[in-house]
Formats: sequence, structure tokens, C-alpha cells
Amino acid sequence: MVAKAQDFEIHSGDHGDLVITVTDNAGAAVDITAAVITWEASRDGVVVVTKLTDSAEGVEITDASGGICKVHLLPADTATLSGVYDHEAQLISAVSKTLTITDGKMNVLVDRIT
Repeated sequence: MVAKAQDFEIHSGDHGDLVITVTDNAGAAVDITAAVITWEASRDGVVVVTKLTDSAEGVEITDASGGICKVHLLPADTATLSGVYDHEAQLISAVSKTLTITDGKMNVLVDRIT
């Protein structure tokens, strides 16, 4: 089930963690053991940040049986960004089932302290 309109704000150049809980249509947690998760932020079709489960400091599965993962945003990910971006996460399960698990808007606020 897609968690729609999961909007959030972050200041440019800040660390941020997005926690995503994957659930089925009944609201029960989906086991994400061995899943591959991709999270992206884009504007006007241009991808500006990509995070993967198989990369260091990307998407971390924190509770596989509980369906919980965490997207780690690093200062370098948003340092040059400002304004509103679309974001989306997609999961490919251990049995190759593809699911969009969340989407929304990421508002990057300009950090006035450098």
C-alpha cells in the first residue's frame, strides 16, 4: 500500500532520516527481508537525489519483519538544493514483486548559516 502525500521539510545541508513503514491494504506490516528499496527526489523529471539499500548511507532496513526502513539523507544530498521536490520510494521484494511504498513532496529550506 502506498503511503501517499508523505511531505516533509529539511534545511539544505542538514542530516535527515525518513522512516518508512511498509504495510499491506489491511494496515499490517509487510516483511521486507531481502527487499531492494530505491528512494529518489526529483523536480521536473530530473532526479537530484537517489538512495539505495545496497549503498553505504542509503536506505537501511531497520526492522525487516516489521516493514520498517530508514532513508538517510546526508548534508551533501541537499547542500545545493532549495525549493520543493517530488519524492518516491519503490520496493522490489524477495519474490520480485514491485511496490511503490511512499511518495510526497520534499521542501528544502535554504540554510542561512554556512
